[in-house]
Amino acid sequence: MDTSGGPKSLYDTDFNIWLETTAAQLRSRNFDALDLTNLIEEIESLARQDRRALSNLLRQIYERLLRLNFWETEHARHSRDWIMGVLHNRHDIR
Repeated sequence: MDTSGGPKSLYDTDFNIWLETTAAQLRSRNFDALDLTNLIEEIESLARQDRRALSNLLRQIYERLLRLNFWETEHARHSRDWIMGVLHNRHDIR
């Protein structure tokens, strides 16, 4: 993001067009025209999002497995939901 007060880049003014332009430049192998600074930032951001999503799915699995094994008072009422939740989370992780 440009904080110098100078002209704003396409990345700052229209993110969707920047994405389309960057994809087209990559497809045509026009690497010299790429906005590498912002492209790297976006790729790193995607990696962080994926790690957070995986961490959240694993946390949900652990919580449900702990409930299944230790929360006896609610087991009869909720065990099916917990099992289904674990299966869905495992599917999402794959």
